[in-house]
Order: sequence, then structure tokens, then C-alpha cells
Amino acid sequence: MNLETGIAVRDGHKNHMRAINAVNRAGGIRQAVESGVVGSGIMFECVRRKVPFVLAGGVRDDGPLPDTIMDLIAAQEAYAHAVDGLDMILMLGPCCTRLGWGT
Repeated sequence: MNLETGIAVRDGHKNHMRAINAVNRAGGIRQAVESGVVGSGIMFECVRRKVPFVLAGGVRDDGPLPDTIMDLIAAQEAYAHAVDGLDMILMLGPCCTRLGWGT
């Protein structure tokens, strides 16, 4: 993605894979934030502010990151535990429209 326009760019997936590899080398998202590899964004803020998060993987997951739960039954259980007693949650997913999968 072009960070200024938000438009997909040719070979942009290379940046995606570089980011995944950098987080993997750091040992995980928390370690990447603490070491300065990740310096902004939603995961940075979650770690910095001690906001719990659950990441679930899918069949086409690139990586996955060390923090990703690939067993979807276990991920559902982690979701249920993480949201227990909360008043508000934020759920994010990949944007399929930029790939031509959505409408």
C-alpha cells in the first residue's frame, strides 16, 4: 500500500512479508514494539497501553506471527475469554475489497 494514498501498489506484498519477517525476528508483537521494530499503529498502541488482543489465523495466513492462534477452536475460546466483562471491543479483519474479493 502507498502509505500516503492508501492505494495498492505493484509488489506491495513484499512490504507485508518484510513486516511479518521483522516481527518474527523480534520474537513477537510485544518484543517488536519494545525493541522499536514496530513504532506506531494499532498493535503498537495495544502493547503500549496493555490492551489485550487475540489474533486468529486462517488458511491463507501469511506467516503467521508468533502471537497468532492457528487452531480456530482455540482462537474462539481465547476470544470468549478476552471479551468477558468488557463493555466495548474492536474487531478487525483483512480488507478483501482492495483485492477484488468484496463489493
